[in-house]
Amino acid sequence: MTLYHMNELIFELPDVLKDKTHHIFSLTDDGPSDFNLVISRNAIGSEETLQSYGTRLQAELAKALPRFEPFWSGTLLVAAAPCWGLDYRWLNQGQWLHQRQASLFHDIGPDRRQVVQITATVRGEFTAHWRAVFDTMLGSMRLRQSDGRSG
Repeated sequence: MTLYHMNELIFELPDVLKDKTHHIFSLTDDGPSDFNLVISRNAIGSEETLQSYGTRLQAELAKALPRFEPFWSGTLLVAAAPCWGLDYRWLNQGQWLHQRQASLFHDIGPDRRQVVQITATVRGEFTAHWRAVFDTMLGSMRLRQSDGRSG
């Protein structure tokens, strides 16, 4: 069992259950938003590196997204930890969507890791305003310690 922390609760999570949590932050209640932020989690193998993960992620996105166009990828820091950054766009039903991602590896137990992926999406191009919003959010992030304290 792993002690699981969320904003409202802390509880014992059986090891057989996989965390597929998504946090979605949007400007609107309904319909498309000019900016949104999604944080998701996925299990990764113990041998996965930031570089191998980034290469695999970009290849998967290139196959899945119409007219996928990467602008930048590489290592950056979030919460004082190295993570994989990716900046790209793709055509979705005739409209360009632009995403910036930061993928952070996180140990969740003995021999268990996950990637925490932080993705900001805008319609069209990222303006200087939305770049600053995303960069400020990334800059404010801290890893939670296993005892529940902020780091």
